[in-house]
Amino acid sequence: MNIVLWIIQSLIAIIFLGIGAFKTFGPKQKLQKISATSITTTRLLGFLELPGAVGIILPFLLNIYPSLTAIAGVCLGIVMGGAIILHLQKKEYKALPLVIRLLILCITISINRY
Repeated sequence: MNIVLWIIQSLIAIIFLGIGAFKTFGPKQKLQKISATSITTTRLLGFLELPGAVGIILPFLLNIYPSLTAIAGVCLGIVMGGAIILHLQKKEYKALPLVIRLLILCITISINRY
C-alpha cells in the first residue's frame, strides 16, 4: 500500500506543480482563454497549488512533520471541491471527471497518511 500511496502522491505533485506553475507564470492571453475566473484569482489559485504540490511529498519523505502531507492533501482537496463548484456553475462538464478524480486521490492520500 505504501508504494501505491507514493505513486499517487508523485502523480498529484506533478499535476499540481504543472497546473500551478502554468496558472502562476503562464501568459495572460492563454489564461484568459481557459480560465473561468479573473486572472488575479487564477494566479492566486496557481500560487496556492505550488506549496500544496510540494507539501504532498516533502514532509512525509523527509520525515519532518509528516502530518503536513495529510494537511496538504486536505487543502488540495478543498481546492478541487471549489473547482467542482466553479465548473458546475460555468456548465463546464468536460472538466468534471478529472477534477473529481483529483479530489478522490487527494482524499485517499489524506486518509492514509494521517
